[in-house]
Amino acid sequence: NQMLSMIQAGRLALKPALQLLDFSDSDRQLILTLFQGIKVSASRQGQMMTFLKEVSARERVPMEDAFNRMRLARILDDPDLDNGQKADRIFKTIYGNRYPTLSGHRDRVKSLIQSFKLGQGIRFSPPENPDSSAYTISFSASNQKEFEARSKKIASLVDHSSLKELFNP
Repeated sequence: NQMLSMIQAGRLALKPALQLLDFSDSDRQLILTLFQGIKVSASRQGQMMTFLKEVSARERVPMEDAFNRMRLARILDDPDLDNGQKADRIFKTIYGNRYPTLSGHRDRVKSLIQSFKLGQGIRFSPPENPDSSAYTISFSASNQKEFEARSKKIASLVDHSSLKELFNP
């Protein structure tokens, strides 16, 4: 049995395997093909399965059509990507298709934060969940000169147009 051998090989976690029993044979095979190509945690497997199922249902298409439209096989077969990169791209693609508005908002926020050009030692983080509006900024400094420079850089953000756009979309 393919599922059993994947569980034994560490490619499929038990909880997602049990969830797969509720999938059609063709959808189950599609998911197994996906997890043969990447190694991700049990929770990530569950999320990917759920999101693929929800995209398929929302679009009223077979899961295979949603899978193909997202071009997930192309990511799986990309020889220039390692397992972590493949897993990350596949998850982001599935997530973006499941939550297109939220995904678009995250991309916009990421782009605005990158426009700050903060440099090393300063981190500006978006809210941890979609229901929050609290951004986090932190920095590290090894000496007083770094502390002063990074403090000034953070203070200069007050007049940055992207900061205004971030807080007043």
